[in-house]
Amino acid sequence: MPHSQIHIVEASAGSGKTYCLAQRYLKLILDDSLRSDKVNLSEILAITFTNKASSEMKERILDLLKKLSLGVFVSSSEKESLLELFNQDEEKLRKKATFILDYLVKHYNFFQVQTIDSFINAMLSSCAFKMGLSSSFKIRTDYSRYLSFSLDKLVERANLDKEAKEKLHNFLRQYLYIENRTGWFVRRDILTQITELYKKNNKYGQMFLLSDIDPKDLIIKKNSILKSLRQLKDELPQEANATFLKSLAIFLNESRNSFDVDELSVFLSHREVPIKKGVKVLESIERLWNKINSDIHDLCEMESVCVFNAYIDIFSESIKDLKQLSSREDVLFLEAMNKEARALFSEEGVSVPELYYRLATRFRHFLIDEFQDTSMLQWRNLYPMILEALSTGGSFFYVGDKKQAIYRFRGGEVTLMNEAKNELRQYPISSENLLKNFRSQKQIVEFNNNIFSAQNLRVFLENNDKPKRFSVDLKESDREDITLIFSASLQTCKDEHNGGHVSIEPIEAETSSERKEEVRDRLFTLLEDLKTRYHFKDIALLARENDEVVLITEWLLEKDIPVESEKTLNVRENSYIKEVISLLKFLNSPIDNLSFSSFIL
Repeated sequence: MPHSQIHIVEASAGSGKTYCLAQRYLKLILDDSLRSDKVNLSEILAITFTNKASSEMKERILDLLKKLSLGVFVSSSEKESLLELFNQDEEKLRKKATFILDYLVKHYNFFQVQTIDSFINAMLSSCAFKMGLSSSFKIRTDYSRYLSFSLDKLVERANLDKEAKEKLHNFLRQYLYIENRTGWFVRRDILTQITELYKKNNKYGQMFLLSDIDPKDLIIKKNSILKSLRQLKDELPQEANATFLKSLAIFLNESRNSFDVDELSVFLSHREVPIKKGVKVLESIERLWNKINSDIHDLCEMESVCVFNAYIDIFSESIKDLKQLSSREDVLFLEAMNKEARALFSEEGVSVPELYYRLATRFRHFLIDEFQDTSMLQWRNLYPMILEALSTGGSFFYVGDKKQAIYRFRGGEVTLMNEAKNELRQYPISSENLLKNFRSQKQIVEFNNNIFSAQNLRVFLENNDKPKRFSVDLKESDREDITLIFSASLQTCKDEHNGGHVSIEPIEAETSSERKEEVRDRLFTLLEDLKTRYHFKDIALLARENDEVVLITEWLLEKDIPVESEKTLNVRENSYIKEVISLLKFLNSPIDNLSFSSFIL
């Protein structure tokens, strides 16, 4: 493995990325050319994204250490590859591994393989005083009820606070006249929106910018569109599309001075006036039609940038109460941990040396797993420490697979794989691709190679441009970017993994019930065939939605096929538990006929 300060590994599914990370960890503590002292465990930080992945990496590191210490290997090829990796005499390596194992037992707290959330928590705990919290602050996940309470406090505060009162009034004006809402449950809508804003704020660590468009501008624009539509209705000839004429008449006959964009006819999104073929449209009507098109386009843009202004104002006010409440109760929300950590490195926060002083350790080597799912905010929190380590001769090693970027909802950025490399380009960088699949059989690997091939992706992306309900307007640069992400997806497999089977059966049905019935029939036909060769315990069924899992579980239970799923493992779904609960409800209230019926049946 290269001795570059920065090493990047792109690893597809099943290609041994955990093994690669474990090897890197061992190289840092066993390779004389990389170590400045006997043992530098406390200077190595390995970061994963889940507790399971953290445990797996620790197990892999300890397993390799034991193999080296005891000289017991799975095969001669494994022994040769490990000895070649460290390029040392076997006896010398054995003594080092034994020493490291003994050291780990005595100093296990230096074995820093943890999730990024655990590490951020340690950072915040060491700097709690800077955030107005005690060192024993509590981590909470239920921020929703705190936000709800903060919103109520804002409404209460508006009686005395003129600024808060004005913001609430502005919101109500927008709610009634811009959004055209008529419901009574205004608070519920506000809470839903500020909860989403809270998530976004914590995901990216930035406050929201207010638009300079005034809600009054939207009212003026809508009145102008209504005026143009009335003129269009009067000037359109009888040859115009009958459906459009009817919908336009219904829309305008209602007494209105405002509207939602969703209420407008879909015909108004067309570039051409909806009229019968062969009928010439007057130039004045075409000009009016184009004006309406342009005005609706402008209205949509104006609404999209200013509709959140009122919510942002209420959110900003509610956050003040939320901060006071969380500080008083000495709590920090899991959702906000990364944003709070980012604030630590502000001008009034802490420096990297001070942070290390508070952590009672200093990291010189960083290893990060699943880097494609790291958010920009998490990267910004780690960047100052990584930069400091590299500037003092340390190293940075990260592993990822752009194809498996699934945490965009948490701010994960697939582009970070390359952006991090560009930001640190002043340091020596090496990279490699792990292209051998150790997990799957040959037919599975070849199927995936075909699916993610450049040619197949091109066909898919080009077909996606055809007009349909969920079509996406992709530019050529977009197609190139997507194809590039999958450019290193071609895998090979182990020679002995010569087997496997992939079969795709499309299902065509007119209704949802027909589709379910077809899936059910095919599933049982397939299971009848499989049970002659496999035990049911060796078969796994995957579904896209949780509701589908529940449905399939019910099908299998009806056929007395043994099955385990979230439904069967949920004690509340157990038939005996339901029976007991029904009995208790009946005993508590003998007039509860439904519970009695449920019990006896």
